[in-house]
Amino acid sequence: MHPLLTYLNRIWRYRWLVLVITVLATLGALLYTVSQPITYTARSTLTTASKNRSPDQDAYLAEGYAEYFNQESYQGRIRSLAQVPKEVRLHALTGATSPILYIEATGPDPAIASLVASKVAERFPDDVQDIANASRDEELASIERRIKDNQALLDKLDRDSDQRAVILAEIFSLQQQAKDLRGNTTNQLIDLQRDAGVSARRPSPVLNGLFGLAGGLALGCAAALALAVLRNRIATPDDMQNVLGLPTLAWLDSSRRRSDDQTRAQRLQSLSAVLSLADLPRPATLAITAPRRSSLTSHIAEGIAYYQALQGSRTLLMRADLRGAAAGGASHDGTVAGLLAGASTEPARPIQITVGGAEMLVLPAGVSSTTDPFALFAPAEFDALLRQLSHLADLIVIEAPPVNEAAESQIICAAADRTVLVVEEGITPGRDASRACQSLIQVGASLLGGVLGRPLRTKRHAEPFSTLSVPDTLRSPSAPQSSYLTSPNAEVVVGAGANEGDPSSAPLKSPAASRNGDSA
Repeated sequence: MHPLLTYLNRIWRYRWLVLVITVLATLGALLYTVSQPITYTARSTLTTASKNRSPDQDAYLAEGYAEYFNQESYQGRIRSLAQVPKEVRLHALTGATSPILYIEATGPDPAIASLVASKVAERFPDDVQDIANASRDEELASIERRIKDNQALLDKLDRDSDQRAVILAEIFSLQQQAKDLRGNTTNQLIDLQRDAGVSARRPSPVLNGLFGLAGGLALGCAAALALAVLRNRIATPDDMQNVLGLPTLAWLDSSRRRSDDQTRAQRLQSLSAVLSLADLPRPATLAITAPRRSSLTSHIAEGIAYYQALQGSRTLLMRADLRGAAAGGASHDGTVAGLLAGASTEPARPIQITVGGAEMLVLPAGVSSTTDPFALFAPAEFDALLRQLSHLADLIVIEAPPVNEAAESQIICAAADRTVLVVEEGITPGRDASRACQSLIQVGASLLGGVLGRPLRTKRHAEPFSTLSVPDTLRSPSAPQSSYLTSPNAEVVVGAGANEGDPSSAPLKSPAASRNGDSA
């Protein structure tokens, strides 16, 4: 998956957080706008234009003055010199690349703003020119002294003296220098327009609302990504690969909407195709497990068994999760619990069922005769049971208990040829999934890959087949749910007419009942 899609998926996972932050930011911007009063801005204009420089040099000088004026250190000085009230803000800016410098005063009262702008425009040029003026005045004083000295020397000379012409020329030159210094405005700010008018400014709710919306959206996306990292949930195939090092065999979206049944079916078919093309021995055993208990495990196991059987493979679905079996469930010898407990000396006789046109075998979990089901799963006994069942099917799909909650899951997965790890999208923490993988690797289980999906919304588990929506095969009154237990040779027919919200309503039918229903 492209990294951008990975980030978008994480953001979409926490879209509620993004929505809340965006709404709050937008409302905050609107409330701030409404609470702000009307402000008035008065502007005075100065210029640095000079005949001795080019226009671009004048523009650079104006920019320098504006930057100097806006410095915080100088703001205090000019405010003190011009006696600016606290509620009035000062700012200087230039007009594009022109030598014009604007002094702006902004405040709640238009008259005060206009007065402050004029006073600052008057004080600022004098203040910045103090040093330059002092140097100029000193040079003018020196020139005046030289002129007086030359005048005194000239008075002592005779009228016909040859030196008079030289002294007169020097006096004329000094007077010209003094005149140039007094008229030089090379680095001076010149008053262009003291009062350029006052403009009112009202905050725009639309503009501020858009800024709040954009800022809230950006902040919400950042918060969603941060939360995704902190929670460390596996939500994408990239997460599966990066955290667990496993390829994603299928990515299911098991939502509650019936319109998604077809999409889930297509993805389960794709998963079945991947397993068909995998390097599996025949007969093969495939364990389906998860880090923690999830209805998605049953859904994946049933889907693989159904679509493999639909393609003509002899398939057996083994319910090996004794901890997840209902308290009032089957306890006869034709179950995994009964066979492992040694309740029957006869060969295993799984239930034959027909589901949507596919025939398969199901071996129910049953109820453990011991307090801890782990006691039943001795490796030798479980291996012997798998060898016995391998004569009945080409593929045995084992619904194993969750790895992190049942130690017998390690024994089951170690005995299977391959193991598929089921991970709930956006729910399973990365540390739980990593712990499950390590537990399976420790016992030598061969991990084929992972399946990513959302859990099904089911009330309780119902055997032998409950989570898959398949076409109807028979439409006749269903037999009692216990009928498949009393007759091991009975055929169980499961249709999609059952209520998906309550898996226990799946219709179960024996051959005798089927014939009676057809004759009716």
